[in-house]
Amino acid sequence: LCLTCESTAESCKSCDATKGLQLHGSVCKCQQANSYYNTDDATCRPCHHSCDSCQSGDDNGCLTCVNNFFFKEGRCTNLDCGNDRFFDGGLGVCVDCMDNCLVCFKGDVCEQCDSRVSKIKDGRCLTCGQIDPKLEREPSLGSDESVVCVEICGDGYNLGTFECDDGNKENGDGCNADCVVEDGWKCEGGSSSPKDICKDTESPTAVLSGVSMPATSLEDAK
Repeated sequence: LCLTCESTAESCKSCDATKGLQLHGSVCKCQQANSYYNTDDATCRPCHHSCDSCQSGDDNGCLTCVNNFFFKEGRCTNLDCGNDRFFDGGLGVCVDCMDNCLVCFKGDVCEQCDSRVSKIKDGRCLTCGQIDPKLEREPSLGSDESVVCVEICGDGYNLGTFECDDGNKENGDGCNADCVVEDGWKCEGGSSSPKDICKDTESPTAVLSGVSMPATSLEDAK
């Protein structure tokens, strides 16, 4: 198959690209994947569409099969397992994909996730909480809308989306139920680890004997 060779026919230096060949180490092989070398016309020819590799172009010339096909009686046979299932060639049966996966070719590799509840990441279908425990599905989304991951309000972690997060969703403590700083309060210190600490900045104070104390205690101080 060599165009030029070093000493023997198995030690190629160059290959005939017009025949679809390219050099792999010291051997000429077909450039195109899913192809084989046809000795009749000395060119590379495509495999049957069901073959991943082959020794001839017929459906019975397959050596390995493409996804969703399995080897049976010398041929690659297609088995339609339907949505969210795939054919396990080792077991010879249809097997469920991972949770929230609509299309998969192996049990641990998803091609398409149910976008209403999960996002695809590294071939896996992950909910917002699985991507990061500090995230949740946008609460305002409808059940048929694609998932959008957002920061959780009230969990005590402030990733920067909200003005504050003091670890609860109560009003009147400086950081309200929507994680917004309330009037007359100042919240600070929150991050991906500690929660925000909120202080009342408008509480009236009085000075007595050099000691600052709430105005409500003036009557007691007289």
